[in-house]
Order: sequence, then structure tokens, then C-alpha cells
Amino acid sequence: MAFRLFPTNADVGTVAANGAVITEQNLAGVLGGMLGHRRSLIVSGMTLSAPGGLVIDIAAGEAVINGYRFATDAVLSYTAGASRTNYALWLRLDRTATLVSGYTLVETSSPGPPDADHLYLGTFSSSGSAVTSVLDAPLGGAAYASGSYTGDDASSRTIPIGFDPVLVLLIKRQATGASTSIFALSAIKPKGVSPSTVAGMISLSFTGSPPTVNLTQDNAARPDPVVGGFHVDGTGVVSTNDLNDEYDWIAFG
Repeated sequence: MAFRLFPTNADVGTVAANGAVITEQNLAGVLGGMLGHRRSLIVSGMTLSAPGGLVIDIAAGEAVINGYRFATDAVLSYTAGASRTNYALWLRLDRTATLVSGYTLVETSSPGPPDADHLYLGTFSSSGSAVTSVLDAPLGGAAYASGSYTGDDASSRTIPIGFDPVLVLLIKRQATGASTSIFALSAIKPKGVSPSTVAGMISLSFTGSPPTVNLTQDNAARPDPVVGGFHVDGTGVVSTNDLNDEYDWIAFG
């Protein structure tokens, strides 16, 4: 059996020189561990913009990626794929063996991080020749993130946040009518429980004005935690994705 304990001046552990020497792996492991299960997040800046064509610009800023500090004082640019719908954009640490050797900007169709070396930057959609929309990654600490979105009336939509939430609070900030107002809590997703199981759990929502209190399993009237974000639904009289309505949310990891 091997174990490591860092930092220890007496070099406690069964791996020689591991406890008393500052190495890349040791320091990154400590810093990443301080963030809990959400090991990557944006500290400041790094917002997305679409200057033209299929180019996406990432503003200067600072982030932590799996225990590594990443900072840029210049705009980073990425050429997106054509005909994408709500694709996630990531900054990935590249490694040679176990050591970081650089970074690469990559896109995925899934909102869940491919692994811990990926930093979620945001979401984009594109036509055959141009980026049509971008949505910034939320800012937040190790345990939470917050943001907003505009409803598009889709019956199945995932709001990407870059980690797996256990609880989401959602408020419709601007509704087309008081009768469609909504303040909702998701069901609580225990660690290791699948999203399909959470979908059958009870949640709490206040809808309409004056409000009606609902202990509900209605997926349209509440956010549902899923891998890499939460699900919203535009069907139903009162929903979490009504066309052109504005929603604010906070998610806890």
C-alpha cells in the first residue's frame, strides 16, 4: 500500500520525497481539493463574444482549472464548428505524461465536462457560416454558480453550468403576465443519484399571482438537475422556458 501526505517536512508517506518537496502535482492537488468536487471555475472575465463569422473571442480574465491558475491579459480566439446548437466551449489543459504542457480550446455537444482538466467557458450556436449566439459561463465559487437565460419555448432544454448541481433555485424575472410568474426549487439530487431518478422526486414551486404553492413533479414548472447543468421545459401553462421571458437562477453543487 502506498500513501502520500503533503506538505510534511518529515516526508511522511511511503513515496520517497513526496511529502517534503513542492511539485506540480502536489500543489495542484491541494488547490484543486480546496474547490471540492467543482475543481474548475472562472474567477473573473473570460466572457464570450462573436466578432464575425465562426470566430468566438474569449476576453482576458482569470480561472482555476483542476487546481491550476490560468490567467490571460489578451483575448483568446476560437473558430467554432458550423451548424451547432447549444454546444459547450471548454478550455482544456494539455498534458505530457502527468505534467501540464499547454492548453487547447475545444467544443462538445454535451454540457458535462469531459474530465477535470476542462474549464467551462460558455455555450454557443452557429449557422453554416457564423456564430449566431453565445452564452457566458456563470461566475461562482466552489459550491455555487448563478446566471440568467431567455426562454425559447423548447420542451427540452439544458442550461449548461459546468458542473453537476444538487439543487437549483429559479425565478422568472420578467413574465408575459402575472399568471405565468414562477419561483421554483428543484428536487434535491443526492450524490450518485441519476437525473432520471431526480425527475420523479417532489420539488417546490410558487406560480401565478396571487401565488399557488405546488409540491410538484411537473418538469415544466421546476428546474431539474442533470449532468453539467439543469433542464427546463417550455410546455404547460406555467413553465420554466416560456418564449422571450427572462429567468434568473442559482445552482448549488
